[in-house]
Amino acid sequence: MSFSIEKHMNTIRQQIMSRSLLERVIAEYNLFPDLIQKGVPMETVLEYMRASITLRVEGKDAFTLYFQGPDPYIVMQVTNKIASLFIEGTSQAREQQASDTVVFLQNSRDELKAQLEEQEKKIRAFKQQHIGELPEQLEANLRTIEGLQLQLQTNADQLRAAEDRYTLIAGQLADMRQKSMISGSGGEVVGSDVQLEKLRAELANLQLKYTDEHPDVVKLKSRIAELEDRMAAPTMPANTGSAMTRSLEMNLNGAQLDINRIRAERGSIQGQLARYQQRVESAPQIEQELSILTRDYENSRTAYEDVGKKLTEAERASEMEAKRKGQQFKIIDPAKQPDKPFKPNRPYIVIVGLALGLMIGLGSVFLAEHFDDSFKNPEELEDALGVAVLSAIPKIETQADIERRNKGIQLAIVLGCLFAAVLVVLAVIKYTFA
Repeated sequence: MSFSIEKHMNTIRQQIMSRSLLERVIAEYNLFPDLIQKGVPMETVLEYMRASITLRVEGKDAFTLYFQGPDPYIVMQVTNKIASLFIEGTSQAREQQASDTVVFLQNSRDELKAQLEEQEKKIRAFKQQHIGELPEQLEANLRTIEGLQLQLQTNADQLRAAEDRYTLIAGQLADMRQKSMISGSGGEVVGSDVQLEKLRAELANLQLKYTDEHPDVVKLKSRIAELEDRMAAPTMPANTGSAMTRSLEMNLNGAQLDINRIRAERGSIQGQLARYQQRVESAPQIEQELSILTRDYENSRTAYEDVGKKLTEAERASEMEAKRKGQQFKIIDPAKQPDKPFKPNRPYIVIVGLALGLMIGLGSVFLAEHFDDSFKNPEELEDALGVAVLSAIPKIETQADIERRNKGIQLAIVLGCLFAAVLVVLAVIKYTFA
């Protein structure tokens, strides 16, 4: 992991300039005793202390700490103390921050784990509640519906066949009962002619409405043919007709049972078909609700995994901080007692003060000359008035004038020197007690 002092310089400056650190140093080395004895507020003393500290970045991974004071030995002690307190505080702060980060991430991971487990329970309960209606079962439901529709069609065919069989047996049983009505011992069938005529009349009516291929027409023709055959056959004995009647009755009951069974199967198939159709119709709604639960679960799982990764990194960082293998500040070059003052640079101040004084003195002379509006020679008078000067009386300078002029020059020089001296003294005082 790359580290740059430049990016963290504001944080470093705040840590070094913190009140707690500076107050410890001021109290330990009795700094600024005059200000403290005068009752100056601690905030003001701290401002003086901060003004005496300078931080300078050296490269990308180092910085230099400067402290200014009147006593070179105290300056060395204070500089090293500030550096050591900063390193100690930084190390403790980093360890505490790493430990707090681990605790925070552990709590977050536990909360997300509980949330994840709760969402898993909701998804399981939802799937159990809507089993058979889930999106992944839609294809199976559609195939089941197709199978049930085929079964329903087969059931309808079976029902028609059973009903036709029942109708046929019922007709045979009716014919048998009519045949069993024998008059006397000769065995003639009573009423067969009447029944035959009735069937023929019914056939004639059906042929008026339907063709000969119609199922009802075909069935009625078959009955007429059977009745004609029975009338043409010799009359069977009474005991034989009774046995055949019982057999037909048993077959008729069996046919009725088949019809009831097939109708029950039809109802069951229709019920199953309705249920599966309902599943298919409700599949979009179920899919939407399940997708919401799944999306929340995936978001929680992603957050749980991210927190787990961060927790692993934080635990590794905390372990490195505990073993002091992480990024740590250390003193490369401790402060030493200086051999000469850092400031003030007195020769420089004196030279600058004298130069300023000389410039002020010359400036004063220039200003006095500039604001003097008297004529110094005839040419100036001619230029101002525009007339020729015929004669000029030279200035008669008395001894008093000479003394007065000399005194003015001497006064200007003295004032310039005094001003320069004042500047030098003020600079010395400023840099000495700063």
